[in-house]
Amino acid sequence: MQTKVKLTKRVVSLATALVTGLSAVGVTGIPGGVFGTLSASAEDGHNYVNGFCTDEGCASPYEPATEENGTYQIANAGNLYWFAEQVNDGNANLNAALTTDIVVNEGNLANYDGTSENTWREWTPIAADYGRYKGTFDGQGHTISGLYFNDSSAECIGIVGDLGRGGVIQNVGLENSYFHVYQYTAGICGYNSGTIRNCYNAGTVIGEFIIIGGIVGAFEVGTVSNCYNTGNITGKSDVGGVCGNNMMRSNTIENCYNTGNITGDMDLGGICGENTANAIIKNCYNIGNVTGTDKRIGGIIGRNASKFVENCYNTGTVTSTGENTDTVGGVCGLNSSNYLTNCYYLADSETDKLDGTTFKTAAEFASGEVAYLLNGSTSGDANIFRQNLDNGERPMRPRFWTAPTMWFTKECFAQVGQATPTMKIPQVKFTPGTTTVSAKMTTPTTSRRQITTAHTRFPTPVNCIGLRIR
Repeated sequence: MQTKVKLTKRVVSLATALVTGLSAVGVTGIPGGVFGTLSASAEDGHNYVNGFCTDEGCASPYEPATEENGTYQIANAGNLYWFAEQVNDGNANLNAALTTDIVVNEGNLANYDGTSENTWREWTPIAADYGRYKGTFDGQGHTISGLYFNDSSAECIGIVGDLGRGGVIQNVGLENSYFHVYQYTAGICGYNSGTIRNCYNAGTVIGEFIIIGGIVGAFEVGTVSNCYNTGNITGKSDVGGVCGNNMMRSNTIENCYNTGNITGDMDLGGICGENTANAIIKNCYNIGNVTGTDKRIGGIIGRNASKFVENCYNTGTVTSTGENTDTVGGVCGLNSSNYLTNCYYLADSETDKLDGTTFKTAAEFASGEVAYLLNGSTSGDANIFRQNLDNGERPMRPRFWTAPTMWFTKECFAQVGQATPTMKIPQVKFTPGTTTVSAKMTTPTTSRRQITTAHTRFPTPVNCIGLRIR
C-alpha cells in the first residue's frame, strides 16, 4: 500500500524521541507514558509501539492502518495519527472505524494545570486548519483517551477539527484529554457542518476567546443528537456543555445533556452558549453549574436569538458575578425570540420571567410531574422522558444511546443509604452585583438578602436529574 507522508520538523523530532527512548531490553521512557512491547508490522516490517515507529528508517512515524471494505481500521494510537495525517494531506473523504479503545497518553490530562512540564504527545486533529472532513469516523462504541493539545493561539481543534457537509462522527467517546486553544473548539469537533451522533466528551476544553463546547464548538449546519458532556468547559463567550454557538440555518441539537461545569464571561449555557438563525434545541437537560462574570447566562442556553428551544430542563446552578444580572436565567439568559416552549428549571419561585419557562420545586420533579409535562402531558411507550418512581437507582449515564428515550432517575440530591435523605443547601452569601438562580436553594435570590441557609427533608429519595436507555 502506497502512503503519502508529509514529514514536518515536529514529526521528525517525535520520531527521534521514540528511537532514543528505547532500551536494549525493552521499551522505557516512551513520550506520553504509554508503554508496550515491540511489535513488527506486517505491512512494512518496521517495529512499532502503540502504533508509533521505533526504527530510524521509517517512512512515517505512524503505523499505517489497514483498509477493509473502504474503511481504515484504527487499532492503536499510531493508526489514529496516521489517519489524521492522510486526511490532512487532502484525502477528506476517507472512512475510519475504531476496533478497540485507543490510549494516546497516560496520566491525569483532564486535570492538567496547563503549565507543568510533561512528555505528552501532542494531537493534530483530523481535518485541522478547516480542512472539511467529509468521511465517516465511527468509534463503534470505543473511546479515545489521552489527547493533548496546548496552544492558546490555535483554533478548530477536536478529534475532528472541521466536519464538512456529508461528514459523520458517531459512536465515540473522548476521555481524559486536555485542549487549550484560542477559539472554535470542542472535545469531539471544533467546527461542524455534518452529523454527530452517539458521542460524548469527558475531557477538559479551555478557550481563550469564543465558541467553545463539549461536543461541538461552532455548529454551522447539520445535526447533533444523542450526545453528552461531563467535562469542564471554559471560554470567554459562546460557551456551552454541548455546543458553543448553534449558529446558522436549520441546525438541530436533540436528546443531549450536560453534567460538566461551564465557565466564562457571557453567552454561557449548560447546553449551548448561543442559539441563532433557525437553530433548534429540544429534549435536552443540564445539571452542571454555569458560572459567568457578565450577562446572558442560562441553564440551557445563554442567548436565544433563534427559533425553537423546547422540552428542556435544568437543575444546575446558574450564577453571574456581573452587573447585568437581569439576563441570568434558569433556562435562558436572554430570549430575543418567542420560541421557548415547555421548559422547566429547579427553583422555589420564579426567576426567569420568560414565557415558555416554568419553575418547579424538587418535590414536583420527584413526583413525576415534570416528566409528564415534558412529554406534552401524555403517557405511553413512545415518550422521550421517563421516570421510575418506584426504585432508587442512581442516574445512569450511558456511553451511547440505542434509542432516544430519556429517563429521570431517583436520588437527585439524596445521600446514599439514608431512608430519609436530606437535601443540603450550602450557605450562600449575597453581595451587590451577584445573582445566583435555579438551584439548590429554597428562597429566591436578590442582592438585598445577605445570608441564606436551609435544609429540606423529603420522605423518599428525590430524583430529577438522570438519563437512561431502556
